[in-house]
Amino acid sequence: MGMVLIYNTRPRLTLASFNSFSHEPGSSYYQGISLLGLEEYEEAIQQFEFYLNQSPYHPGANWYLALVYIQKGRVDQAYTQLDKLTKFENPYNSPAKKLMSRIHKMKAADK
Repeated sequence: MGMVLIYNTRPRLTLASFNSFSHEPGSSYYQGISLLGLEEYEEAIQQFEFYLNQSPYHPGANWYLALVYIQKGRVDQAYTQLDKLTKFENPYNSPAKKLMSRIHKMKAADK
């Protein structure tokens, strides 16, 4: 069964919907997105990491995991995820490079 992500302004309802089919492949990815929207960052990290352990080549999961890591101040881990996105062509390639550049500038300013 395929899954479609629909933008929902009520992430709690969306999360409940995804929990109802948590056994489906990929559900942890969508749960992570919903948890990110709810600002439940630690739980979102767990879902994205779980998903990437099963499907390591998913640019969306790498991108969102990087964003959550940044929210939590885990910049080095975010950089690792962003770097993965620059290794192959995907929709997040260019934004990842821009964000990596900003991280470089931020680190240089801190020195």
